[in-house]
Amino acid sequence: MAKKKKGVELQKDVYDQCVAHLRRYFDTEMDEPIGALQASMLLDYILEHLAPHMYNQGIADMQTYMRERVEDMFAYMK
Repeated sequence: MAKKKKGVELQKDVYDQCVAHLRRYFDTEMDEPIGALQASMLLDYILEHLAPHMYNQGIADMQTYMRERVEDMFAYMK
């Protein structure tokens, strides 16, 4: 049986761009260049362990926003 991948999945071109961004960040901000493998491993960790929490928070924020807009709409109808 295949192992189900956890976390957020990205398209290959987006994944590659994120790896490049991480490498650039470490090079410019941390003065510690990292290779593509290290950046890929860090991105995999972020996608598996951190991104789902960020995604869920984004969904919750959108639900609150939409609920408030619907309440505003009904307030105008009274």
